[in-house]
Amino acid sequence: MDYKTYTMPIFTSSCFIYCLSPHPFLVRALNQQYRTQRSRPRIACAHVRVGGNPNMPGDLRRPEVPLDILWKYFDSLNKEEYDLFIASDSDNVKDLAKKRYPKNIIDTVGKITHIDKPHKNDPREGFLKRILDFYTMVKWVILSIRASGFTMLAAYVRDTDSGLYCWRGQYLRPCSRYIIHNTFPSVILATGTF
Repeated sequence: MDYKTYTMPIFTSSCFIYCLSPHPFLVRALNQQYRTQRSRPRIACAHVRVGGNPNMPGDLRRPEVPLDILWKYFDSLNKEEYDLFIASDSDNVKDLAKKRYPKNIIDTVGKITHIDKPHKNDPREGFLKRILDFYTMVKWVILSIRASGFTMLAAYVRDTDSGLYCWRGQYLRPCSRYIIHNTFPSVILATGTF
């Protein structure tokens, strides 16, 4: 295939698969998480970036996230079939999810830490948590993404559009890895073709 025809999702997924295969330590951590927390055959994931985290000095607050849209979607899923996972920069969001779905929510170990600004948290623990969050989002059935390079990268790497939803404002709609750059035009990684 001519490199000029590679789209961002295909290029990113290919680079990730060929250049960034997980270290055995990470594979063990993922397997431990799945063995100890997973109890259902499928998982639905969402990323909720709110900003303004007190553990991350200088982290700008983002526009308010309408969580009722996510809860409504998660409420519609068969709880016997789905575990639920939320990657977030907010302990508050994660706590709300745990209270709302105590039997279905799974989480990765460690404190929420911005990798570039660890502040008082251990950057190694924060980095491992982000990597575990990322691989959890890449590997499972439903992924809801917002305007975030972190989830856009997960959508590109997961190599399928099935179960992919773009969450923008009041709308959570099925979308494609190939149109993310149209849905979230100003977000880093939201490029078209090379």
